[in-house]
Amino acid sequence: MYDVYLDAKMVFNTVLERITSNYKVDKMEGTDRVVVQRVPYGILFLGEFLGTAILMYIGCMGCVLDFPGGPILPAFAFGFAILASVQIVGHITGCHMNPAISLGLLILGKMDWRDFLVYLPGQYLGAMAGYAALKVMMPDGYAICVLTLGNGVDFIQVHSDLVFCFLFYCNFVSGFFIEFCVTAILMLVVAGSNDDKNKNKVDSAPLRIGLTVSGFVFAAAPFTSAALNPARSLPPSLLNNHWDYHWIFHLGPFLGAFTAAVMYRFIFEETENYSLYKLTLHTK
Repeated sequence: MYDVYLDAKMVFNTVLERITSNYKVDKMEGTDRVVVQRVPYGILFLGEFLGTAILMYIGCMGCVLDFPGGPILPAFAFGFAILASVQIVGHITGCHMNPAISLGLLILGKMDWRDFLVYLPGQYLGAMAGYAALKVMMPDGYAICVLTLGNGVDFIQVHSDLVFCFLFYCNFVSGFFIEFCVTAILMLVVAGSNDDKNKNKVDSAPLRIGLTVSGFVFAAAPFTSAALNPARSLPPSLLNNHWDYHWIFHLGPFLGAFTAAVMYRFIFEETENYSLYKLTLHTK
């Protein structure tokens, strides 16, 4: 019987090793070329799954009750959920929790394309699990954290003198533009935080990113509910069958992060031809 157990354990470990197989990369340290062992794919998947599940569970919990002070409760709920998730798995996966941010970091050369293909299902499935865990606690038919275009875009629609508001529906145009711009700014914040010149300033990264998202939710929630994250957008729409303007909450963040990443990489990031950082040190 014990031999059967050992054989089953060996088969299980072999399968697990193949599923979570890591890969090696060459890295230069001084004049030496060393091989660096990467985090297994399974660990990367579970890290992003857990981080995004915490984001959805805690963040959307802040949206259950209407708060008289506006989006204060959701803003801090999502901000501190990000802080907690980054503190838990940030040192393992980077804790992106956002497919748009992962796309931007891929463009910036901060992650491998194979990792990117692992992160995406982890983020979407983690978001689904976190939101579903919260939704089963709520009464039947109670929709939580469903994304809508709010009073802000209705105000623009009614009072704007822009020509395109008479030719098109100004509410979804302005909603898309807000999601695009706010996610682009968020991507620039992440790009700056991941810049090599900031590698010694990572001790407060969870707090900085969390409070940044809180501030953006404060600003954008009255207009678009402040999605900024395709993985955060899908579960409420899917589990509540609510698809109004859903394309805005996917296309806007993806295009915003893509544009910001391209701009940062080819304009602000130093290359072998110049270094603003070294120039600043030289002139002091």
